[in-house]
Amino acid sequence: MTNASPLPFGTASSPRFLLLNAIAADKSLWKALHARYIVSTRMPDTVFPTLVDNEKLDDAQRQQLHDIMKTFEKKISECFVLAALDSPASEEEIAEHIVRTMNIKTPEGEPDLLRFYDPLVFRNLQGWLFHSGQMEALLGPIKTWHWRDPDGTWKKYTSSTYTNTNERTLQIREDQWPSLQRMSTLQRVLDSSGVWVIPENTSA
Repeated sequence: MTNASPLPFGTASSPRFLLLNAIAADKSLWKALHARYIVSTRMPDTVFPTLVDNEKLDDAQRQQLHDIMKTFEKKISECFVLAALDSPASEEEIAEHIVRTMNIKTPEGEPDLLRFYDPLVFRNLQGWLFHSGQMEALLGPIKTWHWRDPDGTWKKYTSSTYTNTNERTLQIREDQWPSLQRMSTLQRVLDSSGVWVIPENTSA
């Protein structure tokens, strides 16, 4: 589903939460913005996104993020805004849900990571791999997930059965794993081609 740009840090009425690429700025900026790092205990030294509450930003901070985005994406060709999220849940609840959902296990019981917050991963999951029940579990307390395709088009996925107590656990069927593994291979190719940079060592 395509929608106009949600202007993720353009106005106070934009989506409340922003998932931003943590490597785009140093820790002092994230500290000033009261950002929350999304960190998996399985890979504590890996750079994961930062979660920023748009309602806590003033106009100067939103402009600063906008300027960082333009410079970062032009220089490095990575996506700065990984997602913009609509939800009445708290920042802590959103962060906990993302960490819990990205920590998955393979059919063999081995721990792995599903970086579903990456725009290319998310578009493939919602576009053809996951069924609606899995997408509802993926969103959890998030009502609408906005992401940007490589061509710059903003799209969104809105939960059809959203409740503010959505605590369903994502279950990945065994027959879906080959597709996840093929997706991982594809995105490593995209990474090396420079079309769009996707974090390595990911299940999706």
